[in-house]
Amino acid sequence: MSDLQKDFLKAKLSRLPPPTSLFPPLEEDEEAEAEAEGDDIYHHEYDSFPTGGPEFKSKYSDDTASISSASSASSTATVRPLPPKHSSSTGTVVHATSPTSSSFPRPRRSKKNLSPLPWSDYFAEKRSIPITTTTEDGATVTNTFNTYLTPPSGGTLFVTHHGAGSSGLSFAVLTSEILRLDPSCGVLSFDCRGHGETTTTDDNDLRLPTLRADFVAVTSTILAELDAKRGDGKKTDCILVGHSLGGAVVVDAAHSGDLGRAVLGYAVLDVVEGSAVEALGNMTRYLDSRPKGFRDVEQAIDWHIRSHTIRSPESARVSVPALLKPAPEASHPDINYTWHTDLPPTAPLWSTWFTALSKKFLESRGGKLLILAGTDRLDKELMIGQMMGKYQLVVCPEAGHFVHEDEAGRVAGALVEFCKRQAPLVLPPKVGMGVKGT
Repeated sequence: MSDLQKDFLKAKLSRLPPPTSLFPPLEEDEEAEAEAEGDDIYHHEYDSFPTGGPEFKSKYSDDTASISSASSASSTATVRPLPPKHSSSTGTVVHATSPTSSSFPRPRRSKKNLSPLPWSDYFAEKRSIPITTTTEDGATVTNTFNTYLTPPSGGTLFVTHHGAGSSGLSFAVLTSEILRLDPSCGVLSFDCRGHGETTTTDDNDLRLPTLRADFVAVTSTILAELDAKRGDGKKTDCILVGHSLGGAVVVDAAHSGDLGRAVLGYAVLDVVEGSAVEALGNMTRYLDSRPKGFRDVEQAIDWHIRSHTIRSPESARVSVPALLKPAPEASHPDINYTWHTDLPPTAPLWSTWFTALSKKFLESRGGKLLILAGTDRLDKELMIGQMMGKYQLVVCPEAGHFVHEDEAGRVAGALVEFCKRQAPLVLPPKVGMGVKGT
């Protein structure tokens, strides 16, 4: 390029407006405000997060960075209309800009509402049910089970059992979805021993026969009360619904026949014997990777959402508070709440929960529904049973392990349709029958 051409281009470029940055600098008051707010609740929450080890902290730091990067990328990749054009004195077409504005505004993230939601938004009643039983050594004990109930109005009662480390409120959002689809139905959900607000003489006895006996006792008590209130002499039908460990409990209860013919069918949520047993090897590592505790309930809700343990913010806000208890005074200074249920000591029982689960699921009386987050969870026995049409299979590929919380609407729809198919067939009276001999 000759010197004459360079001089010509310099003169031409000098007439153009000054360049502007993609993200203009914040004003002093805006910068102070952003620093005070931390831009969002996730920006500074986990720098000193008490966890089970450095591996988890590194993972969480990477996760925080990826979320921040994704937010910035989504802002810069958004296609926005360009501002109106005008012509400069040189005839070159340029876009109207200013040093303090941009077509791509600085990304700002808003705070999320992480306040807990009350149980009363989802259930009609919360009651403590005393259950008196006889132990193996002949002693009589009374255990008190915390229950959440919305009685049916002429329809079927869904009786739920949560998984290990969870609580009865994990079915709260699912309950509202079921009642929205069929207001005549009811839902009973309770905290099993060692979980939530239930108190027993031995909260560490999480053996499958013990959990089944508790489930049958609570369900029988509520069914008896509902039958007495009906006044028409009819019995209340029920559908058993269990998630994870709860799925093993309801299948064991259905297989035992302890609830009689009141059970129309049962549904198991995201638990299969084969994949469950295979996953037990990673369970200890998962529990060690969890935070040891939380500063407040909102931080616990936040962790469950951000870690995708629970993908529904609404469900997390109602179910997570029941998973916590006040931390001992001698714990970490930043920990005010810790996990209610100590799961590592129950490790010797994990394999016993799921032994022969597939066999009992296929053999038990009543309709059968299996809802999974992926078909890869099916074991050989269930695959054969599915091909033979022995049960109904519903897959929710966008959900995590807590499928009833992540996809409450879809799971509720599957349960209500399943319930309708299990309802006893009522035939009309026969008419027009002639008299014999005429």
